[in-house]
Amino acid sequence: MPSANHDPPAKTESKTEADTGVAGLFQAFRIDPGVPAAAPHALGPQFWHEAIARRWLCNYLIYSADNLEMDGRPQTAAAFRAAAVTAERQGEVTIGQVRYQVRRTVG
Repeated sequence: MPSANHDPPAKTESKTEADTGVAGLFQAFRIDPGVPAAAPHALGPQFWHEAIARRWLCNYLIYSADNLEMDGRPQTAAAFRAAAVTAERQGEVTIGQVRYQVRRTVG
């Protein structure tokens, strides 16, 4: 009789797999409509879970706000900080004319 230590681990499903039955990778993108014919620009790594990609985008916007403050642009920094919460909750946000969005890249 095999011991419990030799049994294969149970497959865990991400929220995305459980909800949709489809696995995928998620990544944050920057979309600038002011640049004609520009494709969305990928920002950072891909993640297996959409919630982690959203959190990454939130952190990216917060770090950007920190840098803008150090550059002496407090009003723009405040806009980035306010947008960070929305980005984490909804997975997309627009700051000025630039849109930041988490998208499924594979699956």
